[in-house]
Amino acid sequence: MCEMFERFMWFKQSEGLAPRTIEEYRIHFQWLLDYLEQDLLGEQMTLDVFLGWADFMLNEKGLQPTAVNIRVRTMRAFVRWCYLDNLIDTPIHERFKPMKTAEDTIEALTVSEIKTLLNAFDESTFVGFRDKVMVMVLLDSMVRISELLAMKRSNVDFKAGVIKLEAMNTKTRKAREVPLSSKTMKLLKEYFIESEDFGEDLLFLIYDGREMVSNTWRTRLHEVAKLTGIKKAVRPHVLRLYSIF
Repeated sequence: MCEMFERFMWFKQSEGLAPRTIEEYRIHFQWLLDYLEQDLLGEQMTLDVFLGWADFMLNEKGLQPTAVNIRVRTMRAFVRWCYLDNLIDTPIHERFKPMKTAEDTIEALTVSEIKTLLNAFDESTFVGFRDKVMVMVLLDSMVRISELLAMKRSNVDFKAGVIKLEAMNTKTRKAREVPLSSKTMKLLKEYFIESEDFGEDLLFLIYDGREMVSNTWRTRLHEVAKLTGIKKAVRPHVLRLYSIF
């Protein structure tokens, strides 16, 4: 199965998928391997194996259905490709599907709640200051979390007050420039100074200078929002809906 997956990854890379999307495929496949604790032969790749994995994530790991579905979709694409490429005999993908979930109602944050969230970050720490800058950039630019985490220092134009999104890292595969407020640009300049010792071009990093995983920051945002007492769900895609400065 691991060999099949590497061939699948080569195929997906040839389609021009963004590096972060490719990385998510690899992460989800590794989680599947961790569950199995072994590689599998083609004939061992059965529907029961994949349904068992989904059940494990939902009922033993306690993941939310939406989180399970993200993993199911990537591995479903993998087994579908294996079947269409005649590497397995069973169309597992026809019955290994995301589970139905109730549609979430997105509750808008008020201006007051957004300001409360921004004031909750501990700017005396690198992580707290970084998170506040990231929220400010989201509010200004309305970019996706994947686009935010793919931003580079070299993409920031302080003189023009914009940040460039590279085509390979956008969902539409089109490069674009997004304007940022003077307040956000000022914070970015400070953040540049705080993070320059890492010697990395990637803009937003974890405390030791390594690349950040989207789920890590989603968790951080949720934890900070919980401390504020805000009852509504605070998620990156919700923050994309606002620009208050």
